[in-house]
Amino acid sequence: MSASVSSPVSSVSSSSVVPPLAAVAHELRTPLHGMLGLVALLGETALDAEQRAHVALLAESAQTLLRFADDALALARLDGDPLARVRLAPCDVRAVLASLVRTLAPLAARGAVALTADAAPAVPATVRTDAGWLRQILVNLVGNALKHTRRGSVRVHARLDGAWLAVDVIDTGVGLTPAHRARLFRAWDRSADALDAPDAPDGQGAPDGAGIGLVLAAELARRLGGRIAVESTHGVGSTFTVWHPLNIAGGVADTGAQEQPAGGCPPPEPP
Repeated sequence: MSASVSSPVSSVSSSSVVPPLAAVAHELRTPLHGMLGLVALLGETALDAEQRAHVALLAESAQTLLRFADDALALARLDGDPLARVRLAPCDVRAVLASLVRTLAPLAARGAVALTADAAPAVPATVRTDAGWLRQILVNLVGNALKHTRRGSVRVHARLDGAWLAVDVIDTGVGLTPAHRARLFRAWDRSADALDAPDAPDGQGAPDGAGIGLVLAAELARRLGGRIAVESTHGVGSTFTVWHPLNIAGGVADTGAQEQPAGGCPPPEPP
């Protein structure tokens, strides 16, 4: 029996373990970069097929640890600075989507998943946002979608809905049950492990995940004045939607980057 879940994500929970774990993550980054460099060199040597598979798995494991370290550090910075500044500047949404696909295409290829990104014609050429934060949100959401999609597709689609820019991340992965959804945005909750339950269709799902990538994405979306919403049907797939206030670049007030405190008055609720 499938379970359909549709709900907004308006708040996230962090933990008192964020600062000390971030300190550990900081110490991990240097040796991880060294490990990845050595793995790259090893990959250039004469290896048989089995050895190359082992080297690829080692590289993927090191990349997973590095992403965890980066997310932990980013979340700790936000957790320790509630007035972190949002740097608003004109941003080419289509360029962000193209960069996203280039970055994550190798991950999609390893899983034989079609990764695409597009924008509706009505999406303006540029919008005002913090491009770095928007890209980080999408990297985390698409990375999560690819992790739980063994076949099929992951599509990123930007569109307009009233006064909002909506970016959908649509996957054909394992989907979520209501129980999974309830824990999805809790920091340090390994709810991804539950996706490997025997009832996951045809073995889809992935065992790893420390539960901070989605927390970071939701917090960044909140600080940009928006939110993340989730629609999911177990066994069919999920759609994560980033709702972002539509600020069209190009006016007199849009001539350069500006800073503004994050976490101010909430915008009107997205559809």
